[in-house]
Amino acid sequence: MKLFKFSPPKPTYQKRDIISHKEGKLPVIRFIGFCTMMLGLPGLFFAVFYESGSGVAVTFFIIMLGYSFSFPELLEGNEGLSTMRIIVFMVTNVICMLLLKIGWSAQSLEAIKLDEWWVGIIAFVFGAKAVQSYFEHRAAPASSVQPAGPSISMTDADYVNLAIGQNQSMLYAKGNIRLLVSGKKVVNNRLIDCVTIHLKDDHFQDIPRQLVAILPSGTQRLVETEIIESVDKPRVSLDAGDSIAAAAPPDFRGSIGALVKLRDGTPCLLTCSHVMTKGSGFNHNGLLPAGLPAKLHDVNQGAWFYALRDIEFDIALIREFTANSLGLPNNLVIQGFRAMVPEDTKQTKVTMIGRTDHYGSLPSKNAVSGYVVNYQAINSITLGYADGDFALVNLMLLSRSAEPPYTTISRPGDSGSLVLDESNRAIGIVVAQNSKFTYAISFDRILKKLTATL
Repeated sequence: MKLFKFSPPKPTYQKRDIISHKEGKLPVIRFIGFCTMMLGLPGLFFAVFYESGSGVAVTFFIIMLGYSFSFPELLEGNEGLSTMRIIVFMVTNVICMLLLKIGWSAQSLEAIKLDEWWVGIIAFVFGAKAVQSYFEHRAAPASSVQPAGPSISMTDADYVNLAIGQNQSMLYAKGNIRLLVSGKKVVNNRLIDCVTIHLKDDHFQDIPRQLVAILPSGTQRLVETEIIESVDKPRVSLDAGDSIAAAAPPDFRGSIGALVKLRDGTPCLLTCSHVMTKGSGFNHNGLLPAGLPAKLHDVNQGAWFYALRDIEFDIALIREFTANSLGLPNNLVIQGFRAMVPEDTKQTKVTMIGRTDHYGSLPSKNAVSGYVVNYQAINSITLGYADGDFALVNLMLLSRSAEPPYTTISRPGDSGSLVLDESNRAIGIVVAQNSKFTYAISFDRILKKLTATL
């Protein structure tokens, strides 16, 4: 057990400027107050030098007036400026002025001759101040003194997620919301966090440009929204094409994603589960019966042996194939893989290695460029399969441009296609698309699920 030496905390003092822009307490008046004090001090020296009781009294009052302007919190109570504090302050100054004027040339205290009326006024002033202090203390709320606790530090992304959680019921009730997701948008040449709203149509008039996020303390903050109109339902990227399919029937095809190795060293081809199931969203929950044949580039070879389609994955594996059946670009070298992070959104450029019969020959053979528009959509996205709609979470959104207008980078038949970043690191495989976006599953999550490596 470690023993820690306790050291009492050192007192800290707030640094004060003559003009404060952060304290929010009348900085202009405070500046005027300091100027008044500085002007009154030379007058006080001159009055003392010329032995003028009236001058001393006047300059004293000017200095005290400047002092009240410089430090207005002296006149504040529990609920702002206190009328009683102002009255006590002014009456005290008047008494001091009169005593200075009368007593400046007096030779003794007896010469001042304070009668019972003056004594009564002084007693009233200080008695009123004592009563005021008592009732201010009684009126102070119990919550004004609280034990120090940890402060809650929230990022801009935290406020975005809070705004989504607090406003999604209201927004989805409008009936034309396809997706709410945390995103980013450019405001004044700066990329900021926002709530991205996908609409099913172009009726954006009643969609708020800002949402309110409310903390438990009651503090409110406005969060920007990015409204994307006419986002059609994404569908799995399946079509009669090249690369990969089930052997019977072979008319539902996708693309090879990558060559991966399982924990026991078995090499496998990675693609999507719906490529094997004729576009169905049926979930095989993992291992398949032995001997389910596959078709690679119109050649019956390989065997499907793993397929999973759940809330997070749509993946499948083929083994027992020959090396020349991959059909990937000969000069493509995958430099590992990586997980996506928030900073990738609208900043990371990507390349999709798609269908070879769609995209021409090298150096652009089956390679399509685009950008990460959203690195991870935590809210579920409904995808259209041959047998109905199924939802997936944590999908990556890709488009040909980082800003509107958005256009998908994939075509039907690109299911399972590999997505690389600018360093040729694998970041995902394509699962679906619509007219605006390509939807991909995180490569890092896939390898962790399969306990596999590249």
